[in-house]
Amino acid sequence: MEGLALRNVLSPMGSPVRAFLPQKVFTRGAPAAFPAFKSKACVLQLRRSPALKVQAKKQTFTSFDDMIANSDLPVLVDFYATWCGPCQFMAPILSEVGKEMQEKIRIVKVDTEKYPAIASRYGIRSLPTFVIFVDGRPINWKEGYLNKEDLIAHVDSVLVEEESRTQSARVD
Repeated sequence: MEGLALRNVLSPMGSPVRAFLPQKVFTRGAPAAFPAFKSKACVLQLRRSPALKVQAKKQTFTSFDDMIANSDLPVLVDFYATWCGPCQFMAPILSEVGKEMQEKIRIVKVDTEKYPAIASRYGIRSLPTFVIFVDGRPINWKEGYLNKEDLIAHVDSVLVEEESRTQSARVD
């Protein structure tokens, strides 16, 4: 690949990764970053900013299956990895969505590097992947980065569809 070099770099969240980057990104003393972060100032700002945290309700469960089966609300599971840039950008969005939809859905994050068996069981092949569980069963998968409005609209539409399906099953 002309003009590109495979380099060890730090992701915006500080994780070491190997990436193909334009040669011009590498100047003496300048930090290497993903192509999306073209300016030195942007990289330095990201590296100095505190880690983003998703607010979560701490509960103890014996297993992942126990957690999704015994939740009083539907569960939105975010399958992510620490090295995944789009996954890291989803953290503040998930926090905001969690606050706005706290009466409708629980949000759980699963690190696919730490729990590959769970990711494999649900066929996770892309990151981030969002899976909505109702009564312990997965009802919807959505892959890729979503902005706040799109994620809320997606969750709402899935929950409305599931509610109508449940209502029609009760009538039968």
